[in-house]
Amino acid sequence: MWCRLEDIANIGTGATPNRLNKEYYNNGIIPWINSSSTNCTYITEASEYITEKAINETNCKIYPIGTLIVAMYGEGKTRGQVSELLIESATNQACAAISLIDTNIKAYIKNYFEGNYFHLRKLAEGGNQPNLSIGKISNYTIPLPPLSEQHRITTEIEKCFSIIDIIECGKADLQTAIKQAKSKILDLAIHGKLVPQDPNDEPAIELLKRINPDFTPCDNGHYTQLPDGWTIAPMEIL
Repeated sequence: MWCRLEDIANIGTGATPNRLNKEYYNNGIIPWINSSSTNCTYITEASEYITEKAINETNCKIYPIGTLIVAMYGEGKTRGQVSELLIESATNQACAAISLIDTNIKAYIKNYFEGNYFHLRKLAEGGNQPNLSIGKISNYTIPLPPLSEQHRITTEIEKCFSIIDIIECGKADLQTAIKQAKSKILDLAIHGKLVPQDPNDEPAIELLKRINPDFTPCDNGHYTQLPDGWTIAPMEIL
């Protein structure tokens, strides 16, 4: 069945307590988040802390663990992102707080919002900084399958995402291995171990004399890794 989000959830938002009123912030212990907190899948820490006075005298409200948070506006990619509270927290006015009536459907709804990120962003209105609104979030239509089907969909998504995570980790490990291989190749090259040495090659000292007849050979005794025929020279000689 198609339904509106407001049919299956309570949707609210928050506020930014007046910065000039220090009593709203000083020694605050109540977590407070802004839209940038939705950059992570789960919200585990506060952007700032506010006081009980701020809760009582402003439109801030403390939302429980498990509440879904959708960024209604924000710079760059922020608008349209969805995250989940793992702490009790208040929000600013740039966040839509979604408390599902039946928490059993939360995983499916969260996945649906994540999958429709770009579509949700297109619904924003405004000039220089397009914004979503509580109205648009509340009226957002969702195809609601039977609960058992939701669970099957969510399980399959988790399987696919776990494979993607493995690929991402493998990609990172491969990039590290490539960097290490390049470094090792260069190290072997500059120590004369990358290619076989030919004793019939002209010694490097003769090359330096042609480049700079005034070159004075330096003591190479402590450069024990240099192959026969190689020499050390200051860059200014070359």
